[in-house]
Amino acid sequence: MHEIQRGDLAPGRLRRDRTSFGTVLETFVHGELRKLASWAADRCAFSRFRDKEHNEVDIVIEDGRGRVGSEQARCVRER
Repeated sequence: MHEIQRGDLAPGRLRRDRTSFGTVLETFVHGELRKLASWAADRCAFSRFRDKEHNEVDIVIEDGRGRVGSEQARCVRER
């Protein structure tokens, strides 16, 4: 998914830099979905999608039967 360097995980940086936090969150969600998919009877393929207007889907999952699902990883700050 994303290559994460050790410095990317510094708590102060994650609080200040929402882009870094988003990268870490997206990578975590991707890893957890891959773990769950390993239990599926059908093999799953993972990818991401972005169109020419830069709309994107973080994670696209397709199973061996051609069924497709998607996941968006989002973090919302509570006030």
